[in-house]
Amino acid sequence: MSLSKTLLMMMVCMTTLKAEEPKGWLWYQDPALPKGVPKKEKKKPETGFSLPQKPLTATERLEEQKAAFEEAKALAILEPTLENVDRARQFHEFIISQATDFQESWMLSEHLDQNMERIQTSPGALEITKDLEERGLDEALRALSQEYGLIYVFREDCPYCHKFAPLVSKFAGKYGFELEGLSAGTGCFEGMNCSQNVKALQVLNPQGEYPILYLVHPRSNEVIPLSRGYASWSDLLENVKIVLKMLDQDKKESR
Repeated sequence: MSLSKTLLMMMVCMTTLKAEEPKGWLWYQDPALPKGVPKKEKKKPETGFSLPQKPLTATERLEEQKAAFEEAKALAILEPTLENVDRARQFHEFIISQATDFQESWMLSEHLDQNMERIQTSPGALEITKDLEERGLDEALRALSQEYGLIYVFREDCPYCHKFAPLVSKFAGKYGFELEGLSAGTGCFEGMNCSQNVKALQVLNPQGEYPILYLVHPRSNEVIPLSRGYASWSDLLENVKIVLKMLDQDKKESR
């Protein structure tokens, strides 16, 4: 064989080898799949265990429940088909039932708690509570009357003054308050001593409002309004409760 033929044969062999040279990692490569054929996913090896997911907190569960109900309700409003409305209604009934169970359990827990202060709500219990409160208020007012007196500022031609005067006299007599009337004229009412002191009237009633009932401490000249204008018996007692709390708070702060 001639040298030229030998070189030609070598070139042909080398070309053939180059065309068939393997590719890829370690001369391996998956053959190309035809178009349209999905690749097979490699199956993950089974390890025998799975990582546990973090459980939802109670707050997160409640928020998910709330969000699900709101979504069902919104869908029922926008698309009020029987199926959507029924699903929203069932969500609502479930939440109401859940709240009822919670309330009943709460009440049972309170009932079984030996250290919890009981609040009586029956008519008989409320009547007893009211009676005890009134007794306590009576005692507080009688104690107050030992240090304070009442001044009733009125005007003779004032119809409200005439209507309020008997109630003021009754209040003073029941709790033992010394009662003085301060008149803008010359008249007076039964059950009280009256005076016509212009300077005192200007100090206690510069706006000229009638009637006014004041609680007065003679030694310190402290003056506290109990009522401006006509007040019923219950209104007067409610005002007194407020004044008693104020005086009690002042005593605590001065200690």
